[in-house]
Amino acid sequence: MSTPSELDADIPPQEYPLKLPKAGLVESDAAGAAADPPAVGRVNQPEESPPLKLPSDAIVTLEPEEEEEPRRDALSPNRHHPPVLLILTTAALALLFVLYLISAVQAYAERLASTNVFFYWTYIVAMTVLGISLLLLLLAHSRRYRKLPPLDKMKARLAEIEQGRPMAPQQEDLLREQIQRWLAFLQSACVISDEDRQRVTKKFQDADALKHWIDGLRDEILPKLDDKAKTTIEKEARVVGAATALSPYGLIDAVVVLWRNGKLVLRVAEIYGARPGWWESLRLMRNVFGNVLFAGLSQEMQTALVGKLGTGWLTKFAGHAAGAVTQGLATTAFTIRVGLSAQNSCRLLRMTEDETETQAGLFSALVNALTRRKRQELPETGPSAEPSATAINEQNAERAKP
Repeated sequence: MSTPSELDADIPPQEYPLKLPKAGLVESDAAGAAADPPAVGRVNQPEESPPLKLPSDAIVTLEPEEEEEPRRDALSPNRHHPPVLLILTTAALALLFVLYLISAVQAYAERLASTNVFFYWTYIVAMTVLGISLLLLLLAHSRRYRKLPPLDKMKARLAEIEQGRPMAPQQEDLLREQIQRWLAFLQSACVISDEDRQRVTKKFQDADALKHWIDGLRDEILPKLDDKAKTTIEKEARVVGAATALSPYGLIDAVVVLWRNGKLVLRVAEIYGARPGWWESLRLMRNVFGNVLFAGLSQEMQTALVGKLGTGWLTKFAGHAAGAVTQGLATTAFTIRVGLSAQNSCRLLRMTEDETETQAGLFSALVNALTRRKRQELPETGPSAEPSATAINEQNAERAKP
């Protein structure tokens, strides 16, 4: 049977790694250093923590504490690398759009040149004037868009506050000033009324915590802006869908979609009183160019397919009608997608699950609104019809008689 000393000899000394701050070791005096065994180290522990009890043969390794990486402030400049894929896809779509415009104009011009020279030059002049007007209009929209204050840094900081992350008092004061300036801009642009601003400002005065300010914005300001943005998206979607369905030329479809989608992004940004950062703006531009290319190329494809159906006028009419309806519905859905993307990018606070509006939901709501309007225009007949104002006055006069 082994003795306790033999058992102790078989067990190797255990290693105890300790993470210490920079000033972890305590400079002991000469007497303390002589009394301590050479394999045991003393650590600088707080007064309330109990002393460490280690075996005499323990091996203690001292490791410096890992310094925490400084968290990048959301209000500081963005140091992220540029999204190369987003830049390349946007540039490719823009280049394809320009090439499509040039090829479409050239194809129509060659067709007219073979028939009548006067019509050819008239078409060239009209396309030149149209191109210059469209370019000036887009430049004006771009200038108005760039005048809006960017919100990417403030939006990121508010998201951190909602997640419960701490903030320095100076940054809280700066964020309060930015929110007040944002509300003043919305009031000056007639997006919100003076009563709305005074009501939410009173809530700010009653609550000191910045999280309560966020709750006030969600309850008083953002629902009104969301309703206006939704109305604008529905209006532009109807205009784009009707225009692309009625237009027989892909070039006109592309120009109309570019104009109205660009105006939609600008209008949504003006409703929320701010624009997103450069990368979010580039993502919106990519969505717009994708919608434009779909509108133009789908019309060209529809024309080519209808030409192969046959020579009968009824067949061609049915083909054009089916293609026009399909193209109108598709461009309506894509315009709704552009509007919702602009809304999510320009909104000061991220939407919750209850506030998020899906593309399918808004599209179905738009279709239901159109059908409901048609029903309201039809006269009501039968027992469910409400009595007219004259009939109501006659009934009241009968009741008033003794």
